[in-house]
Amino acid sequence: MRQGARVGVRGELDLLDALYGAAADPDEWPSVITLLANHVGAHGGMLVRNATDASSSSCVVGRICPEISALYVEQYTDNPWTRAAESVPIGEVATLSELYDLREGRHLPWYSDVLVATNTRDMAYLSLPGFTGPSSVGGLAFCFADTDHSANAADRLRDLRAHLQRAVWLSQQVDRARTLDLRFDDMLHVSPGPVLLLSRARRVIGMNTAADELLREQAVLSVDHHGLPHVGTPADDDVLQAAIRRVVDPAADPRTGPLALSIGRPPGNGLRLVLTRLPQNRALPALDPQSQAVAMIVVIDPERALRGKAATLASLYGLTTAEARVAVHLATGVGRAKVAERLHVSPETVKRHTAACFRKVGVASQAGLAYLVASLPGDQVAVGRPR
Repeated sequence: MRQGARVGVRGELDLLDALYGAAADPDEWPSVITLLANHVGAHGGMLVRNATDASSSSCVVGRICPEISALYVEQYTDNPWTRAAESVPIGEVATLSELYDLREGRHLPWYSDVLVATNTRDMAYLSLPGFTGPSSVGGLAFCFADTDHSANAADRLRDLRAHLQRAVWLSQQVDRARTLDLRFDDMLHVSPGPVLLLSRARRVIGMNTAADELLREQAVLSVDHHGLPHVGTPADDDVLQAAIRRVVDPAADPRTGPLALSIGRPPGNGLRLVLTRLPQNRALPALDPQSQAVAMIVVIDPERALRGKAATLASLYGLTTAEARVAVHLATGVGRAKVAERLHVSPETVKRHTAACFRKVGVASQAGLAYLVASLPGDQVAVGRPR
């Protein structure tokens, strides 16, 4: 689009449609900034936050070289135009050439590295809430190669500013919710214990790596082809299904605490399941309720924890796998005869491994060994050795 050319009503409706589309999907902002640049006759634009703390600065660009944008955020957010823009009230529009004469800044690296590199001599700028505040200044800014067209562009920004402010604010709320979802997903996957997420229909709609491994390693807990979780015996499964119905029930008191179940797994230790209702703070119904997690099952598997502790103990103290297995079972407080029964080895083997454990670990009693093992994480950790 040539500079100064106005779009028709249909074009403006398309622009607003794209603008509010970006509010729903923040990843669309680069293309929307390009459309806005076309609309005001600029050769590029950016949605920028210049913060006192550089790590809090951000810049989303449309038709501006990403490398220059990255350099700007890294080195040049504190510049004469940024300082001049502090005088622009939130929600107001200005042309930055009227606030600072660029001839005074031609000796600055910012001038050559950013303005000359992007062929920018003026900017039409809209100050936005959430971008401008006590520790930052920012908003939407559009680049011009001269000062002849920026005033016209500023008028067009004024015509759109109510929509621009609303769309950016909505986009920030969506992005915040999406970030929280991503953080929850990250926390789910770094959790060392198995976790499964349930929908309102009681189906498993997500799980972390530990849960996936657990389902493949044992037969007590399973997920059927409909996505419904089950446990071994009919009696235990009835208890589990009743508990799941309670935690996914939308009419349940949101303050209801977690439900804990113990599932038998002879001859070893049973699984412990903790079912927790997740907070639902939606003012509007979800587009796809069946894809929303409403509860989670945290699986506590004593055998898995023992295997993790044994692996860590072996790494730290140079124990063999067999010695480490004996050590973690002794640390549970049972006698050597019971350990031999659990591990299907002879009492003499347990006695020999016990002596080796005490010597290598540096303890003199079962109580000392138990104290040491209790301090270890329940999952295997990588042990680094100084060089």
